[in-house]
Amino acid sequence: MDVPAKSTVWCLLDAQGEVVSEGRTPTTAPALAALVRELGPAGEVLAGQEVGTLTYLVYDAVTAAGTPLLSFNAQQLRMIAASRKKTDRRAAYWIAKALQAGMYPQPVYVPTGAIRELRALLSQRRVLHTDYNRWRYRARAYLRAGGYPAAPGATALRAALTPGNAATCGAPASLTNALALCQRQEGGAAGGARADGRRAAGAHANGGADQAADDGAGHRATDGRHDLRLPRRCAPSWKAR
Repeated sequence: MDVPAKSTVWCLLDAQGEVVSEGRTPTTAPALAALVRELGPAGEVLAGQEVGTLTYLVYDAVTAAGTPLLSFNAQQLRMIAASRKKTDRRAAYWIAKALQAGMYPQPVYVPTGAIRELRALLSQRRVLHTDYNRWRYRARAYLRAGGYPAAPGATALRAALTPGNAATCGAPASLTNALALCQRQEGGAAGGARADGRRAAGAHANGGADQAADDGAGHRATDGRHDLRLPRRCAPSWKAR
């Protein structure tokens, strides 16, 4: 299957590599589940997809319907990567051909629900961390442009952003309003990051057993750049001050 956002292109091959049927279906969980049930009984069809933003959606829908699904990095599927003219239909055919011939790379590991939740929390935390730093840099730029440069360090910046601070006394309303916005946004990002950090710590504790079970079930480690399992280092790397 090739999985664009709106509709999934699929191609079904028989044991001899001949095209049995092909078509499109909406990229929704009900439509994908109905498709694999229509193509064959549970366990008789092997499905494959390229890793992308919809990997989890497709994986959950297809496997819940009883059809095993392998996920691949497109760059490692040589037949697709070497194709000069890539279309959704051709990509679906070459994925099916790789499955039929058994000539495919090590599939990407798709994590369990608990580990997936932890990865989402860590990703959200990184976004908040970026926003936190962005608003700090923006506040310093406002202060510098207004002629009220803040001294280095988080403490000095926090003091400069405090309403009624003597260092910015007499500043125009446009500057004080901009600094107030920076203070609110920075505080919100820092608070959100701390909350996500606490939730991630709880999810990590709950997901450890699931990861150990998955590792014991025969999942081999793949290239870390393409592996979707929990990252090795998930401890907080920064502190919001």
